[in-house]
Amino acid sequence: MMRDSQIRYFRVIGILLFIWIIFRVQWVGVWSILCNLKVNYILSYSLIFLIATLLKILRLYLILNKLGFGLKFSLVYVIVVESSLYGVVTPARAGELSRVVYLKSHGISNRIAWFLVLIERLIDASVLSIACIIGVLYFASLSMETYGILLALLLIISLSLFYCLKNLFIFPKITYFFFNLLLKKSKVNPVNESPTEFKDLLQLGKLSTYITIPCSFAILFLSFFQLTLLGLSLNSNISSLYLGFAYTLSSLFSYLPISIGGLGTREIVYISALSKVGIPENIAFIISLLDGLIFPIIFLTILITPILFYRSKLKQ
Repeated sequence: MMRDSQIRYFRVIGILLFIWIIFRVQWVGVWSILCNLKVNYILSYSLIFLIATLLKILRLYLILNKLGFGLKFSLVYVIVVESSLYGVVTPARAGELSRVVYLKSHGISNRIAWFLVLIERLIDASVLSIACIIGVLYFASLSMETYGILLALLLIISLSLFYCLKNLFIFPKITYFFFNLLLKKSKVNPVNESPTEFKDLLQLGKLSTYITIPCSFAILFLSFFQLTLLGLSLNSNISSLYLGFAYTLSSLFSYLPISIGGLGTREIVYISALSKVGIPENIAFIISLLDGLIFPIIFLTILITPILFYRSKLKQ
């Protein structure tokens, strides 16, 4: 089994890729493009970012309350926004770990907290994979006749995901094995077969099929919309389908433990994918950097400012 120290060494790959890209990019051209950003599209982008973030908060809020924990919306807001910011500026797992710590600090058991985070990550990755498969098939055949087939395929795959996740939690033995395997990878002690905790796990699985899956698809759609607005702000006429495909592919690559927060791998995927349709490296690099790093840090910092202000008032 690969040790954490070895994984940390692999993360250097992403940093090296990012440094290599920095020396390839024409910074005069990048600065010229940034100086001519269309502010109205950036404002629309920020609004969509806010809606997507609120949807992530609502997703966790609904599940926690359905499980009977009764956390306030403002508290879930803090959990999601702060952990998301940590996930952007630190290795991705640090963001998930901070979310687990927050949940535990409000009376949620260690294992249930990990179940919540792992299921959410699993479903998000599944939704991204579905969109990526559809994107590959779309770009393999660009004729109008294939649109109906692709939509039907998307529906079939989505329903299959729904059915598999729902039925996974119908069979307790399979669920027990599956989650103990995930928890072992996350260095969390396996669950005991205590009726109360395992009942919460089964309930969580059912809720995920009705809450997490639809929210994950909605968040993915909003991400495509954000990228379209970002492309328009750069005065570039890039199809939202191309941008969406590059986004899903780069997001999946960011799960690999060869980078910190997707830095380097995200940019190389954007450049490689968009170059296939004639998009210059400068544009691809700017889109990746703005959408994947700079704007999330800016907007999440803005969202977290009221929290920090409130805490400072309490200390006085």
